[in-house]
Amino acid sequence: SGLQLVNNDDAIYLDDTYTVEEVGGNYIKLADPVAVNVEWAQLTHLPNQSTESIELDITLDKLDPDASWVGWHNIFMDGAEFAYFNIHFPNGLYRQNSKGGTSTAWTTGLIQYQYIDADGVPIGQIYEVELGFTDQTRVPFGSTKIIELAARGSIRFRLCRTRTDMENNIQAEMRVKDVYLAKRSDKLNYGNMTVIQSEAVGNDGLYSIKERKLNCLVTR
Repeated sequence: SGLQLVNNDDAIYLDDTYTVEEVGGNYIKLADPVAVNVEWAQLTHLPNQSTESIELDITLDKLDPDASWVGWHNIFMDGAEFAYFNIHFPNGLYRQNSKGGTSTAWTTGLIQYQYIDADGVPIGQIYEVELGFTDQTRVPFGSTKIIELAARGSIRFRLCRTRTDMENNIQAEMRVKDVYLAKRSDKLNYGNMTVIQSEAVGNDGLYSIKERKLNCLVTR
């Protein structure tokens, strides 16, 4: 009891300085309050233009005690459409039992991103994307999360681990290896140039490779 929740996504904040147009026995009429605070316009979409009778389901998640945010970090790319997050589990993901065997374990994470202008100043709301991983492996592995951005543009981001399997003897260390933006190419003709696209297939030693070379013969 005594818990007070503020700054939720559905809140309407009407604090401001207004001009009173009329005062009645049980009401006060303001002069064009929307011109002072645009959040008054949100009331028109609610039953009886009031939040009094609205009930909301609220979910509270306790963050992992060891959780810490990585970020905020800025990434600049004009017209970016996608964000790629390469997540790495350096020790695998598993639960170890009393006999030395392993079984499936899980962990979750949270990515937050927000648009920024050319100077890196945050713009607008913060978007959230949840991560979920389940596995039973002792070897390092990675996973790529591809996010289709809500709009085009540069972003800043941060992420953290949120919850982990509460059983004992869980190995669930999670790290972020790379984050980059991408967009579809609208260029159909590259002139006197040959374009090659290659893909690296993930394996246990992939993250130790510092340089990759590609040799090929091209007939034009």
